[in-house]
Amino acid sequence: MKFIFKLLRVLPYCIVEGLLGIVAILMYFILTSRRKIGLKNIGLALGVDKAKAKKILFNTYLYFAKMVSLNIKHLGDKKFVEKHFKIQGLENFKEALSHSKGVLFTTAHFGNFEMLVCGFSILKQSISVMVRPLDNKALDRLVLDLRQSCGNKIISSRLSTFDFLKMLQNGQTVGILADQYGGSKGLEVEFFGRSTKSSESIALFSYKNKTPILPAYLKEEGKTYTIVIQKPIYPTDEPFKQALHTIMRSIYAEFEDWIKKEPTKYLWMHNRWKT
Repeated sequence: MKFIFKLLRVLPYCIVEGLLGIVAILMYFILTSRRKIGLKNIGLALGVDKAKAKKILFNTYLYFAKMVSLNIKHLGDKKFVEKHFKIQGLENFKEALSHSKGVLFTTAHFGNFEMLVCGFSILKQSISVMVRPLDNKALDRLVLDLRQSCGNKIISSRLSTFDFLKMLQNGQTVGILADQYGGSKGLEVEFFGRSTKSSESIALFSYKNKTPILPAYLKEEGKTYTIVIQKPIYPTDEPFKQALHTIMRSIYAEFEDWIKKEPTKYLWMHNRWKT
């Protein structure tokens, strides 16, 4: 695995993108179960016909091939980030910091979410990023090293609520991907007008510590990459369960807005609306 990665890293970007583009097309046609999930999700979320859904999904595979190519070549590359990246909405980050309750960054599997946190770390400050360890130990080690090359700290999602609250109480910035299926016992919330189960972790941390949440995504325009930080989402004074629902719904409303504008940049292949 490391040999393949190192080989791809030294090849010109255009060759890496071409190779991964071929792999993506093969995956689109060979992995029929994932294709069915993607088409179903696009239909449920966007209400488009099957022909339109197929076009969106095919272009999604091509987009993620391009995204992975960029990450192989430039994730952790300080010179590349300093040359091509900028930040929009830095005042929102400063506002969140001013409360001295730590900061919760959140994003979806939308756009280049890996480069998003990498770029912010290099330009401003490191983030403690919550991730689920991969089942394949060798791949997990490779991905972990790559993510940490940006200066971020990678923390396991298996840590306790107490551990995460302690980080926020110490003023740390914690990043959490918040759009995946939360399991049968997850919090029920609406996503694209349909009920789904969501992990309530980020809402719980925000509610318990009164920590503001900053939705953020990476806007890509040619060779310019803009880290877009949106206005903070604050916990409400509602009863516990209702407050968690309100927080998650506010987060999902932001995700929906991004995805509707650029649907080919969302990871539709994840089984988001399990039945």
